[in-house]
Amino acid sequence: MPPSSRTTLDDILSKTLNFIADAKSYRNTYGLYSISVDSCNLIRDTTLVAQQWKRLISTYVFPESPCQINLPDHIREQLLEPVDAILSPPDPERLDLAIDYAYDVITEDALDIYQRRTQIVYAAVTVFPKT
Repeated sequence: MPPSSRTTLDDILSKTLNFIADAKSYRNTYGLYSISVDSCNLIRDTTLVAQQWKRLISTYVFPESPCQINLPDHIREQLLEPVDAILSPPDPERLDLAIDYAYDVITEDALDIYQRRTQIVYAAVTVFPKT
């Protein structure tokens, strides 16, 4: 794998892993400040939870954001649907499709790297057999 491809792949994997970590942090924060009343979630500190939601979306989801991750349009559009995060921060379940997709990206990229390395090793062993 050429160095530039390796750097690009490392960048994609890093951004994707950071997104997953930040999404899980949002889920934890939401759970910490959430109170269920009659199957409805009430948030005790909506400002804190809303800020975390806005940071997550503006960092990873908005087009051309600093650490934008590659999401299919239907997932990105669902996350970018207007919400009043201060009034009612989005339920973390709203992130589930994006998180699942992010795991798939990481798994596929890691599998791709493994397959390429295996092919290179196999080619090297075939071309330069040990005598």
